[in-house]
Amino acid sequence: MAKKTAVTKRVGPRIQESAQNIWRAGLGAFALAEEEGSKLFTALVKKGTSFETKNRARLGKVVADVEGTVEVVRDRTIGKVGSTVETRMAGVLHRLNIPTHGEIKHLTSRVDNLTKAIDKRPARTRRVARKRASAPPA
Repeated sequence: MAKKTAVTKRVGPRIQESAQNIWRAGLGAFALAEEEGSKLFTALVKKGTSFETKNRARLGKVVADVEGTVEVVRDRTIGKVGSTVETRMAGVLHRLNIPTHGEIKHLTSRVDNLTKAIDKRPARTRRVARKRASAPPA
């Protein structure tokens, strides 16, 4: 038993010293983390700000591209829908025997041309034409 106490007396201070060193290393790590953590935090904030600025600019470009694409698609869609509606409306008007705007415009043009042609005739010919138009059919 005497050997055990002699070994314990020699190993005990070493264990105690190792434990103390481990404790001190932990305190040193904590102090270093506190010092470096502040620096690291500042560096991370700077990096984050730079990253945010770059990505905001890129995001702005992406949003502009998307808005342009949406506008083109919307215009195409409205054009297709508009022509489809016009075609179907023309079909409905045709079935109901209602003249379309184009047909009315064409007939108006023809009436205008006939009126001009009549106005160019001599006055005597115009009177005869009016009498024939107002005379009852035979």
